[in-house]
Amino acid sequence: MREIRKDKILIAGYKFPHHSDSSGYHHLSSFIEGEFLDANRLPFGKAHVDSKIRQVNFILFELAIRLKALKKDVVHYLYPEQHLVFSVPKKNTIRVATIHLDEKWLDKNSKIKKKFLSTRRKAYEKLDGIICLSSEQASRLRLIYPEKKIRFIPHGINQLGYYEQCDYDRNERFLITIVGSNYRDKELLLEIIGIAAEKHKHWIFNLVGISQEWKKDFADFKNVIIHPFLSENEYFSVMQSSHIHLLPVKFATANNALLEAHTLGVPSLTSNTTGIKDYSIKSTRKFKGAFEAIRQLEDIAHLDNESYRQLRESTKKEAIKFSWEEITKEVLDFYKELKSNK
Repeated sequence: MREIRKDKILIAGYKFPHHSDSSGYHHLSSFIEGEFLDANRLPFGKAHVDSKIRQVNFILFELAIRLKALKKDVVHYLYPEQHLVFSVPKKNTIRVATIHLDEKWLDKNSKIKKKFLSTRRKAYEKLDGIICLSSEQASRLRLIYPEKKIRFIPHGINQLGYYEQCDYDRNERFLITIVGSNYRDKELLLEIIGIAAEKHKHWIFNLVGISQEWKKDFADFKNVIIHPFLSENEYFSVMQSSHIHLLPVKFATANNALLEAHTLGVPSLTSNTTGIKDYSIKSTRKFKGAFEAIRQLEDIAHLDNESYRQLRESTKKEAIKFSWEEITKEVLDFYKELKSNK
């Protein structure tokens, strides 16, 4: 079978302001080294994603994809949920999309309302393959598209360096960092922080990148530091100087905070959720319920310094398997598989 030339691959995507510079999915385009069609570089590409003018940008984006795909062997949609309507090209082009969000609306039996729903579903039906970011979501998509190639390929991340020295002595201050509020289990976190306030006065919870609603709910806790907007390097410093990354979630596909923590060498304690398991490594601990979370945090806090240092080193070393270099190999292999089925 003839190899797919890199110059015959079109990657269609963009970077929203909230996408990480180090772990955003747009990085895939750099490692595949195909042509990257960036919606941000088209007219109105800097407008807010929910604005009407940004919808004009996405229409222009769709037109540009359709034209450029005429001369390509592969077109890969990085964020199809936002724009994919009419740009899926002719059948002899390999057509791939990566899904990041909930897929329920794609099911014809679903009663979810969405603009241009029928047209959008038809666009997805024309795809040759779909990449999703959790094994659980792959299973659900196979029920919707039993004849289509569905592949779980993890999200990737760039390798991160050292941003701030961590104080391994956890007796004076035990620093726990929580990132984001989307799909997070706020009630569970409130319970954990409340128990810690009673039992462990030296435990400090860093809350980074949370919503205004969360800021109000956690404002009265003396053991909580609510950080203002942080640059990426400032955020990495807070994360790497902490002793544990805590991730209480209700739902997850990929989770960049988990990837970032591990790549920075910070062990994680997460809800025992299927999507999270796909991104876990040997040092990742799981919990169900607030009291089990407290017990697990106590175990980390009571490790001797040498054991804790080894835990951080092994975390950073194993996280390399999620590097974009490794993820790109899997994506290119998927392209080849789809080509062989044409």
